[in-house]
Amino acid sequence: MQWWKQPTEKLIPFWLGKNKKSLIGWASENLPSVKVGKFHAKRLSVRNGKDDINKNFYNEVISKAKYDEHYIERLQLAKKAHIWIKTAEKVDVVKSTHHSDAVFDIYEYNYRGVVYLLECKRNRDGNFLYYMKRK
Repeated sequence: MQWWKQPTEKLIPFWLGKNKKSLIGWASENLPSVKVGKFHAKRLSVRNGKDDINKNFYNEVISKAKYDEHYIERLQLAKKAHIWIKTAEKVDVVKSTHHSDAVFDIYEYNYRGVVYLLECKRNRDGNFLYYMKRK
């Protein structure tokens, strides 16, 4: 049976899996490989080198947003986070409750009338874009 003829409940896992793979594949192809200490890592510096995006950001968006009604949209928009963070407005600084050594800088970005929060995790290794969610 072709996928477009399957019942809706069978389509949902198909589309979720397809979009997850698409996002991880996009990150693998588009994040440059840089040397970090002795090793190479996929990482993109943004905001004049103040913040970095690595594959953990995309994995966090995939794992934490899976029950959100806008899940697939968020997976697709995560590909734009490296552009958004450059012009996003810093609105808050929050001490992490789950990561004892981290503080989060919270940025807001308005995209087509919807406000998105971008969370940058600051720790001893640097500042990393950690998560993105709708406000």
